[in-house]
Amino acid sequence: MMRTKGKIFMGTLILAAFCLAGCSSGEEGGSGKREETQKKESSADLKQFTDEIGSIWNESWEAKRSDGEGTINVNLKAHIEVQKLKQMSSVEVQTYACSEQNKRKMAETVFDSWVDLYDEKHLPKFEIRERIDAWRKVESSEQKAVRKLEGEKGSQVGFDLHKENLREAREMVAKYERLLKKAPEDYTPAEGNFTGNEYIGKRDGIRYRMSFEPDGAGGFESINIFAQDAEVYPDGAKGEEDPSYMEYTFITQADENQCSIEKGDAEKAARQFLQKIGFTDLLLAEETVLEWRDPEAPVNAGSDATFVDGWQFVFSPGAEDAAFSDYEDFAGLSGVTVSGRSLQPDCRITVDVTDHGVIRAKLCSPATVISSVPGVKLLPLEDIKNVIRKELAVFLEKRRAGSESYDHLELGYYPVSDPERWDRHTYLPVWSLWSENVFCTFLVNAVDGSVIDLLPEWGS
Repeated sequence: MMRTKGKIFMGTLILAAFCLAGCSSGEEGGSGKREETQKKESSADLKQFTDEIGSIWNESWEAKRSDGEGTINVNLKAHIEVQKLKQMSSVEVQTYACSEQNKRKMAETVFDSWVDLYDEKHLPKFEIRERIDAWRKVESSEQKAVRKLEGEKGSQVGFDLHKENLREAREMVAKYERLLKKAPEDYTPAEGNFTGNEYIGKRDGIRYRMSFEPDGAGGFESINIFAQDAEVYPDGAKGEEDPSYMEYTFITQADENQCSIEKGDAEKAARQFLQKIGFTDLLLAEETVLEWRDPEAPVNAGSDATFVDGWQFVFSPGAEDAAFSDYEDFAGLSGVTVSGRSLQPDCRITVDVTDHGVIRAKLCSPATVISSVPGVKLLPLEDIKNVIRKELAVFLEKRRAGSESYDHLELGYYPVSDPERWDRHTYLPVWSLWSENVFCTFLVNAVDGSVIDLLPEWGS
């Protein structure tokens, strides 16, 4: 998890939120500009940055390396970006723990009748036979493709791809044939056994599946809940176990929606579902329509193979009308793995609603809000610049970088871990200095001017 220089506690955040003036770690550094703005105080009003928004911070400097071997060159042509918010907050959240207790609670809440194990070792014979048949079809298709491309000039890439697919299909057939020998005739009731990560059960007479994906650090990377029975899917999308659809379609297509439920009622149903499973006080981050694709349509059918039926809502913890999921790529961390651990800065929940109600939900890095301090005071931008002038070269040297150029300085939210509790972190207002061409994103706490170590393992 990410760590700051110094421990982050809510008490210090509250103190920072109400103090009359901030104290920057770059107060003694820089090019003398700190003295010019010495009387400027921290403020909770983001209007303090009005004059700087949209401007370019154009500055370069050179710093000697600590070992005396050469220098580090920093080049800034950074566009200053601040979202249209009146003020910002600090919000402490707690990771939804990956525990048998939480799995049981989630399963017993989502399913209203029976709950069965659904991991591969507990699949019934008839389901395993279905999977064998499906993989044999893939095997046959890939075998034909390999024979067709074998020996053809200029087709090596395609040949290798189909050959790899064929190998995988044969391995899957062999695996399920082994499982078939010891498979039960029917589903195995959970009966309090929630050590696994795959379950199936009924809700409102419809079979639903639930899968948990642990993040390896004590929480969940994601929790997926979706309807197993094809009857809840639109007629044009039936024919597959898990019909595909494009998740992000602009809401302007609502007039084409075949779903009879109105958007407002659909959102209400989504929120009621989330409240039932224990997630409340979330902000609506996105609202889209569900666009489905007919699996029987030709691959080149394009938009003629798609239709709109249903609504999709993305919810997230947030503050001051700013959803934290909007900052998923704020520091360029989405999908990054450090020390075998996937870093997911955001915690979004996606819910799909049709005339059958909630048919699917995906909880990414789920967490719940513990406390919030609204309207925290932020340091003047010149203080932040002084921190960057003083600390950036040190940061780059630790990461064995040489000359670096940055083109964005952006104010947003970033989750900082609590060094005392693995399952808690605080979303703080943070300045991010970054570039699409530089991975070494530099983060500065906008409240107290401390440098946030983006990836502490790099410096070890």
